Amino acid sequence: MSAIRERQELRLPYALIPTNLPGAFTTPAPPSNFDPRIASASSLIKHGFLWRRPGQGDDPALRGAWERLILHWRTEDYLVP
Repeated sequence: MSAIRERQELRLPYALIPTNLPGAFTTPAPPSNFDPRIASASSLIKHGFLWRRPGQGDDPALRGAWERLILHWRTEDYLVP
């Protein structure tokens, strides 16, 4: 099944790229100027970031985990198998 057909059947809000493993897909790398710290919720989803950015009222541990993740995330490190 093609990645496009798979995406349509699953109704995913982002593109899929087939990998060299049958049935395994990845998302394309976001543009080089993509910054998840300031991206809108819809832009995060469009680029395959399916977790919600924590707000001020969320648990501090959740906010800390988000900050640690985003601190080390870089577009140039994105790897497509």
